[in-house]
Amino acid sequence: MKDFLLRGLRAVFLEKRVPHRIRFAHRYFFDAVYETRLKRSTIPVGTRIHFVYFSCRRDYQLLNLSLQSISRMSLSWLGSVYVFEDDADPFSHQEVEALRRSWPGLVIKKSGRLAWGGRETVDNFLKAFQQVAELVPEHHYIAKVDSDILFFSTQRFETVLRSGRMLIGDGHYDDYGFSQGGLYFMRTDLVKRLEGCIHDGSVDQIIARLGTACEDQVIYEAARLLSADIWLTRLMMFPDEYRGSDRFGPKDRKKFLALHFVKDKHEMAQYFEVLFPGRTGLEETPSS
Repeated sequence: MKDFLLRGLRAVFLEKRVPHRIRFAHRYFFDAVYETRLKRSTIPVGTRIHFVYFSCRRDYQLLNLSLQSISRMSLSWLGSVYVFEDDADPFSHQEVEALRRSWPGLVIKKSGRLAWGGRETVDNFLKAFQQVAELVPEHHYIAKVDSDILFFSTQRFETVLRSGRMLIGDGHYDDYGFSQGGLYFMRTDLVKRLEGCIHDGSVDQIIARLGTACEDQVIYEAARLLSADIWLTRLMMFPDEYRGSDRFGPKDRKKFLALHFVKDKHEMAQYFEVLFPGRTGLEETPSS
């Protein structure tokens, strides 16, 4: 009977091209039930999501497209948008002005070096999150966003707010082992607790145990050790998953928030035109 059900599920998933592995089907169904319950919940009055990007001049065009994708959506609960730039590759003055045209009110701050997978980078991420958390009320959310993210739906943002969870991330990229770093959400009270991990030696212990200093894995593990209320779900699709979801239709695509171009950054501008017809989103890179 079990084999029969697994074969049936596999057939359905392949037919529908669900961006899930069969062995995680139970998570797909759990999310469906959980989110149905959440629809009866209300979003706490005044709660906001504050977007935090970590970027550099090399990724200027990607970041600009990502900011424009936010501006194309109606987000009544959106707070501030911050960009922490890599000291080793800062934006030019002209690029900063162009970014602020894409998102008026954009706050750009220095972050130190953001080399991938280093202890210094983990510290700089946590310190940047702490800076933002100190500026906004308790129980607001900070969304950590990579430059190669294009947002295309608002529905799951509301689900995040209704959930009240302390950390919400995408688990389907990495076998639900941690919240993948392209996009995840943290409540500000968790951020303030995570900042202490820099000083008490927890970060060093986590890095030694994991054998990696990747920011997303370290932060997820630190949150887990703090007994944070974590929800690993589906937030992002790869472009190939988006193409494979043609038979879903618009309703099912709204179960995701964004496209992540971690493997195919060259396609981001093309997809921007698909998601937002008539707007290329591209401009010439300003000269220094």
